[in-house]
Amino acid sequence: MRLHYRTPEGKEEVAIIPEGSTIFTPAGIPHSPRFPPDAFVLVLERKRHPGEIDRFQWFCPKCDAFLHEERFFVEDYGKDVVSQAYQNFFGSETFRTCKSCGTVMPKP
Repeated sequence: MRLHYRTPEGKEEVAIIPEGSTIFTPAGIPHSPRFPPDAFVLVLERKRHPGEIDRFQWFCPKCDAFLHEERFFVEDYGKDVVSQAYQNFFGSETFRTCKSCGTVMPKP
């Protein structure tokens, strides 16, 4: 698995997680796990604090400028807010268009 994450300085880094390994990612670190469709990944999340907001962010693939953020109050991840965030973002060309360089992030 490739775990894309943002450093406290805002730089994107990629950690390669070998099969059978585990990793601890502190709360508040923007991250994006990426793995093949036939992979099995077990993710354990800490319990959210009352009223805590989860944020989903996208950055320009060309210049790394911030593109868009979706925010959700997540009581239950079984309600699949991750899919909703992705539908909102990829369903809008405005959200996917970089205001800095004009690049449009393609739909997956």
